Amino acid sequence: MNCDRIRPLLSAYLDGELDPVQESEVADHLATCQECARVLDDFGALRQEIRALPDVAPPAGMRPAFEERSRRRSVFPNFGARLLASGAAAVALVAVLVGLAVVMSGVLRQMQVASQPPSVVATYPLDGATDVPLDTNLTLTFGRAMDQASVEAATHIVPEVQLAFAWQGKTLAVVPFADWRPGMAYTLTVAGTARATDGEALVEPFALRFATLPTGGEPEESLNPIGRFGQVWRAELGGPGGSLGYATAVEQELWCAGQHFERGQMLWLDQLREDPIYVLSYGEGESGGNWQRYVDTWREGDPESADLTPPPGLFEPIRGFGRLWREELDGPGAPVGWALEPEQGFTGSVQPFERGLMLWDPLDQAVYVLWDDGTWTAYPVQE
Repeated sequence: MNCDRIRPLLSAYLDGELDPVQESEVADHLATCQECARVLDDFGALRQEIRALPDVAPPAGMRPAFEERSRRRSVFPNFGARLLASGAAAVALVAVLVGLAVVMSGVLRQMQVASQPPSVVATYPLDGATDVPLDTNLTLTFGRAMDQASVEAATHIVPEVQLAFAWQGKTLAVVPFADWRPGMAYTLTVAGTARATDGEALVEPFALRFATLPTGGEPEESLNPIGRFGQVWRAELGGPGGSLGYATAVEQELWCAGQHFERGQMLWLDQLREDPIYVLSYGEGESGGNWQRYVDTWREGDPESADLTPPPGLFEPIRGFGRLWREELDGPGAPVGWALEPEQGFTGSVQPFERGLMLWDPLDQAVYVLWDDGTWTAYPVQE
């Protein structure tokens, strides 16, 4: 879209009067065109100056004359010309009309925004973009003011990489801890659990797909897995050409918790953005099966348990594991069954890869490999 087409839309864009498609197109253009962005800034400054205009009192004799004329129909055809004959009256009229226009514009915009469910109205890059530079930060612009914590908790990317977030108004910047991998296809999603500040949920889950520049070459040597992860990656998974692909970030040590169940286990990770819980269900044996990822919603001060009575020798999971077990997995009827032991905390580590991630659990002396297809395998590793 060129500048000639964008310029006539800038005033309506500033007032929030465009439909979502037009608003997205203008936002994309402004992200790359400094001249149009400057014009938009000028519009905004002009509007602020108009709002700052002082009230102007009409001449003392104007009100009686106006009231008298308003009773006579013959006045109305020439009302504007007669009123504008007075310089002071003209200033008063302009101030009133401009003020009314600004107020009504704001009211209408608020009514329009309030009537629309929260949604993503603009992104950078565009959905489906290719050849995205490796140092690009993603931006999502929402049509409504959003509850930032709920949006961040609902935001995920595949292949999984570590992300940081920054907000400016209704725009969220998504910043990877390291550059994107070359020639890689990514999908960023925002789940329907994201909410506006008034509590209304996102109108529908959102997805942004993009592919990075195919610059070729090997990834940074510093990202290659080492130690336990490196051992499993090379000996069990085929290294760079294997099922996990390359690492997308360095190994991170963090506080974890784990709990074994009758037919599976749970792992909790203490991460900056959110605290995920991985539920690993056993397949034919206890060294592999299927996994699902949830967000820990339990907070200090919440009830620790539901005071259920487990069968002899078994345990009711508590805190975050317990809430997830009861509310998402059907409690006693959960596929993983009852807990075999109380949960235990430990210092573990995690590293994301192109097609999954590795988790180190020192209590089990095992590296858990979780593939993006929802399957997992445990590899024993002796320290």
